[in-house]
Amino acid sequence: MFTLENHIKGNYVLSFTPEDDGEYALYAWYQHPSGNQKYGNNQIDHYSIYGTQMIIDYWENELIPYYGDAFENCRSLFIDSLEFETHLDWTYDLDEVFEETYDYDIVTYLAAVYDSSDDVTAIGNYMGDAVSTFTYDKNTDEIQNDYKETLTNLYIENHIKPLQEFCEKYNVTLRYQTSYGKNLEVSNTALYPDIPETETLYGNDYTDFYRLQSGAVHTSDKTIYSIESAAEWTETWNEKNDDGEYGTRGNGNSNSGNYEQTFLDHIWHDQRAFASGVNQIVFHGYAYSGVYQDEALDDVSWPGFTGFESYKWSNSWGERQPNWDYASTYTNYLSRIQYTLRQGTANIDLAIYHHSYYETIDFYNPDTIFDTDVLEQNGYSYDFISPSTMELDNMKVKDGILDSDGTQYKALIFNDETDLPEETIEKIVEYAENGLVIIFIGSVPNSEKIKSLLELENVLQINGIDEIANTLKSNNIIADASYDNQTLLTTHRSDNNTEYYYLYNYGGVDSYSEMSDVDNVVTSVTLQGEGDPYLADAWTGEIVKITDYTENNGSVTVEVDIAANDSNIIILSEEDISNASENTSSIDYEITLDNWTLTVESWTKGDTVLDTDKTEINIGELEELTTWDNIEGLENVSGIGTYTTSFNIEDYNESESIYIHLGKINDAYGVTINGTEVIVDQASGDCEISKYLNQGNNIIEITIATSLLNAILYENRNVLNDDGRILDDRNTSSYGLTTDVIINGTK
Repeated sequence: MFTLENHIKGNYVLSFTPEDDGEYALYAWYQHPSGNQKYGNNQIDHYSIYGTQMIIDYWENELIPYYGDAFENCRSLFIDSLEFETHLDWTYDLDEVFEETYDYDIVTYLAAVYDSSDDVTAIGNYMGDAVSTFTYDKNTDEIQNDYKETLTNLYIENHIKPLQEFCEKYNVTLRYQTSYGKNLEVSNTALYPDIPETETLYGNDYTDFYRLQSGAVHTSDKTIYSIESAAEWTETWNEKNDDGEYGTRGNGNSNSGNYEQTFLDHIWHDQRAFASGVNQIVFHGYAYSGVYQDEALDDVSWPGFTGFESYKWSNSWGERQPNWDYASTYTNYLSRIQYTLRQGTANIDLAIYHHSYYETIDFYNPDTIFDTDVLEQNGYSYDFISPSTMELDNMKVKDGILDSDGTQYKALIFNDETDLPEETIEKIVEYAENGLVIIFIGSVPNSEKIKSLLELENVLQINGIDEIANTLKSNNIIADASYDNQTLLTTHRSDNNTEYYYLYNYGGVDSYSEMSDVDNVVTSVTLQGEGDPYLADAWTGEIVKITDYTENNGSVTVEVDIAANDSNIIILSEEDISNASENTSSIDYEITLDNWTLTVESWTKGDTVLDTDKTEINIGELEELTTWDNIEGLENVSGIGTYTTSFNIEDYNESESIYIHLGKINDAYGVTINGTEVIVDQASGDCEISKYLNQGNNIIEITIATSLLNAILYENRNVLNDDGRILDDRNTSSYGLTTDVIINGTK
């Protein structure tokens, strides 16, 4: 007899009589609330209708009456990621629901549900060495999958669906970061909210993390796939700090955090997401600018309250930073891309089967799901699909195409899959018999039905991922946007015989800091579709017809030149959609601009923690272009710098194309020529300026607005942590105009 006492109120006696001699391990559980809180609030039970009803009751009884008529302005109910922690997820009657579904008692096998594998689960992270290593031999995986599938279904039926019905009742949409971070199937849960949302902070900006939900978004024909974008911490999970411990999440580097992130850094996150199916950007971390009570200022430092740690992460976007002056340049750019990526229907080249209840890409020690480069650098786009998406009514094969009226997948790929659900096997057989190309990389699933399909010409087995691109091409599976071995990410949408292509130069790198070493991608791209090609400039809004292209059997080939961290939108249309024209000739000489003068508006702490003083520093004429930290008087300055010079153009012909090349500038900036504002591609630093020029003398002004980092660091230079070191020990940023500005006829 074994007695368990005083772990919770009361004494509990467990009686056990062994059937045979030997040693036994006895496991016992009791059910209790997690006790987990976020920002002082208890977390509700996400798997029971009772917990969900508490949310609905609070809205209906408290919040909606409080808002009154103003609630009519509410468009969407947003719910953040699942951030509650338990030793083992459970809810009332889970064991009964489980037994009704799977015809065995999960309680008998609870020891096997604790996952001790290296692909860490929430249980493993929060219990550490206390995790059981007990297994039931070959049945352990099946037991765990049955348990996690039950949790997923309870979460959908008792949580997401009731919330969706509540939102429909009040004519708002449900935007939800549904289930990553828990033992749930992300792609299944993403089928239900109006607007599924992902985020950059969890997945380390791996594009595969965004594709976990893109398949559900595309196959269920949802209009919007959203992202909480660009939060960064000062270290990453796979980088150890000075104490030998792993750092925090996100794509931040060792010198990254609040008041430091630039807009170009932000769009690095955004464009990777755009290329992976996302079409709505939500900025993470807007600066608070509400009404303060005097006592609320006790723990606030200049330039004002921030809802997160003041210096480590979540950039405070807003008027408290100089670079906010040019926010519209970037938000207009992002908006035009978003608008494009909401046209018509997403056309995706490939579907890759992926069925998992926990992603190692997601939270700890992130890793990719698929070797993306081998497909992406040959132009192929892809979604992940799972058994839940394959069960949708539209997921049928017609003329060898899966979801022929929607995503139009040309092939279905399995990567070393060994065990599949029986209903999925039946779907694969149906797809294969209807002509869909199916490719097994490595192992073939352990099913005689699947193995018999290898006799079909459209069902293939290859040895490894490195063979996949050539296998696709040899079987006439051509990417909608095809090219050879280029560091581009692409997505394609189609609407009423108009084709929209988005191409982003990600440079083959995994962090924004590496972008400085990335070259332009200059290559030819063949786009499937008919019509004349147009280049839509998301920076300016101009659409120009491309005159140099070739047509061939339902495709159009164009030349592209895309700078690092920049993108092109190319539209194929049978109608003339141009709103601007391009000059056909260009100047054949080059001017290097010099004789720059510089004036800086310096931002520093004012009389209170909420006030910012702005004082002018007149540097005068510069001997050379260099960063502010190399200019006397600007070493610790943040603010707005204005560079001015003039130049002459003789024998100017308005029909000639003349370009300005600004190089890399830190941070946001604006350009005026002869008093007229010029919108410049902030990623490449290039712009055509022909229409802004005068015969003879021309005046150019470049206004650079920085982050607030350098001023913050100087203000806090004497703020120490407990061991006497400077609390915020980041390096200063190098602001300013630093490379020669060139004017010539080269684009």
